[in-house]
Amino acid sequence: MRFQAKDQANSTRLPHLLLDNLRQPLQTTTAEMVQERSGLILGLNSGRPTTALNTPKTRISRSKGKSSRRTAFVREIAQEVVGLAPYERRIIELLRNAQDKRARKLAKKRLGTFGRGKAKVENMQKVIAESRRAQAAGH
Repeated sequence: MRFQAKDQANSTRLPHLLLDNLRQPLQTTTAEMVQERSGLILGLNSGRPTTALNTPKTRISRSKGKSSRRTAFVREIAQEVVGLAPYERRIIELLRNAQDKRARKLAKKRLGTFGRGKAKVENMQKVIAESRRAQAAGH
């Protein structure tokens, strides 16, 4: 009987011992052990010693879709010369009649995605605001 009681005491203590081991910090990983490269061919710190760059270069894939200044300038001039597309004029008419939701739906149908449609409607609202400013300055 006495032997069983001792075993039970050890078995209840066992999970706590395991948890105590888990709570202790693990030994340093290989990544932490590697410091500057030594210039040697073999070993943890093998490789040519180099200085790390301060700021990593941004990936080209991150800037994809962002229009350059020149492209934006050319598009702006083209819009001044050519004017608005028929669907853009219709969007402006809907916005002037306070039908924002209908304007967004039309833009979404013409441009394909809701996000592009919202951006186009915002752009057309800016065009309306500019035309109002121009009329106020003219009078």
